[in-house]
Amino acid sequence: MAVCGVGWCASQHITAFQRNPRTAVTWLCARDADRARASLAKYGIALPDARITTSYDDILRASDVDIVSIATPNQLHATEAVAAAQAGKHMLLEKPTGLDVAELVRIRDAVRRAGVRTIVSFELRYNPFLKFARSLAAERRVARRDPVRAHAVSVARHRLV
Repeated sequence: MAVCGVGWCASQHITAFQRNPRTAVTWLCARDADRARASLAKYGIALPDARITTSYDDILRASDVDIVSIATPNQLHATEAVAAAQAGKHMLLEKPTGLDVAELVRIRDAVRRAGVRTIVSFELRYNPFLKFARSLAAERRVARRDPVRAHAVSVARHRLV
């Protein structure tokens, strides 16, 4: 699989993929190869066998890439997702998936046409703080419609203005 982008989100994707025995990160795509290496070092990630490219087309042509993790700047997500689908690559797409409805429709249509699988990175769904907030709502300690801000495990209600 390939990871596109070298920031914090990409580092989290790589760390998760490394924990999965069914995946291997074989490519990284970044605007600057030296910056990609520095980012890996910064986050303590070792990918000695991964190739680094500055060309997204290299990722799309790579026969050893079945899945593309798109964790690039927001304005690139839709174009890269459509290209990945057209190349027959499954994808993990970081948020925001698209910047407007037209981009979302382009992604949806490309994914349907290509028959690839895609998932949006909603990792916070499993965050312990959000689980705690859901439990408060289930216990009716807060209403589901109440805006809530959580810090650590303390919860405070806020009025929307």
